[in-house]
Amino acid sequence: MDDRRYQRLKKALEKGTISIGFYDKVLLKPGSPVFSWPDIVVPSGLILLALILNFAFTPIIIALLSLGAAVAIILWGYIRWIRRRARKRAWKLALSSLDNWEKLWATGGVSIWLARRIGIGCDSPDGDWKEFVRYQIDRGNPSMGASPSPADFRRALETNQTLNSDQIQPNEKTDQRKVQDELDRAARQRRSR
Repeated sequence: MDDRRYQRLKKALEKGTISIGFYDKVLLKPGSPVFSWPDIVVPSGLILLALILNFAFTPIIIALLSLGAAVAIILWGYIRWIRRRARKRAWKLALSSLDNWEKLWATGGVSIWLARRIGIGCDSPDGDWKEFVRYQIDRGNPSMGASPSPADFRRALETNQTLNSDQIQPNEKTDQRKVQDELDRAARQRRSR
């Protein structure tokens, strides 16, 4: 049963029905299945070694400039690189097998949600991903947050067009009630067509 739900989860990911997100703070802790010491130790050690050699064998001004460059590299490149590698490993682990998915889910740092509905999701380790798949993907119950109907998109487009149209130009003298009345009138006109 769990394997069937896991396969449904993977198919929903492929179709774009759901999305997966990862929390870096949890993934980058020792004990996480995607944490890797070499990602942290090797580049850090090389940067430290380069700085030590730089301070030992070059003038102080060049050594200080290289220290500044090292700090910039660490802040803007190295941390992003570590996070990106952890997320890639998490994706590979999540999609490789049910056992690996459950291991990743148990450690936390994973979130799944419906791609077209904001706020309907499930976070690990507290949430039950099996129930999420059962209620949101297998059943596809619109009241529980399944994909919106085309009518929902049309209403959203109408509202957006009305808000962005040149019909309403609020200024300091226009109060909120007049703007809302104009929006309601425009929406009624569009529906009656």
